[in-house]
Amino acid sequence: VQYHDNGSRHIVTQYVEGALDGPMRVWHPSGHLQALGTNRAGVSVGIARNWAEDGTLVYLVNFVGGAEDGLQQSWFPDGARKQIGLVSAGAREGAWYAWVDDGQLVEEVAGLYRAGRKTAPLGAEDREKAAAALADPSPQPVESEEVDPLTLFDESGEPRDGAGG
Repeated sequence: VQYHDNGSRHIVTQYVEGALDGPMRVWHPSGHLQALGTNRAGVSVGIARNWAEDGTLVYLVNFVGGAEDGLQQSWFPDGARKQIGLVSAGAREGAWYAWVDDGQLVEEVAGLYRAGRKTAPLGAEDREKAAAALADPSPQPVESEEVDPLTLFDESGEPRDGAGG
């Protein structure tokens, strides 16, 4: 356990043979949960989430072998969508959407990707999908072969009944 200067919890995690292993919980100095994720032998795996100070979800992604893999989503602190797209082995893949805080697409980022390289701008159909994703900023399901830490801990970072800690 590590603590903030004000004495509140900062990080709770565990080590096995000197490497991070198991769930990791991080709190803001105020005591609100900041991050929740999992490590295996020092490598990030499974679903990871980050929250703003007020509890707004700002980042949601899956890790496989330390690299982002699957649907990556992020939001501005006010809850508006910031980015959404697929990642494969840490590289953007397929259609990627990114916005500035006023809801305008970031043309330099938004586009079609292959192996992390932008290959084309968004077409008309993808721009319609972008508008729909912006209009509905709710988190989309993220798949993982690992146990989702939110099944073990509640949204304040405390162990759920019977989950241990």
